[in-house]
Amino acid sequence: MKDLEQRAQAYAKAKAEEQGMNWDEMMARAEELRNKDPSEVIPKAPAAGGAEEPLPAGWAVATDASGRTYFWHKKTQKVQWERPNEDTPIN
Repeated sequence: MKDLEQRAQAYAKAKAEEQGMNWDEMMARAEELRNKDPSEVIPKAPAAGGAEEPLPAGWAVATDASGRTYFWHKKTQKVQWERPNEDTPIN
């Protein structure tokens, strides 16, 4: 495992340098971020078109493997692409 880890790190370092990145700076920044609270360093995504209303009761939002947002009803497991509203049928 140690050998694999060393080879992976050497590969990543070479790729970073190919793209003009400074490996040592990247690792120093990573260590700095590792010691911080994630809420301090992960930016909050702005809501598209301003603040949106909360989802109706029982609904949740998720993202698929392609990064597309979808909505699902927790009790019925209904899934849909369009944001639900209070009038959305749950069947």
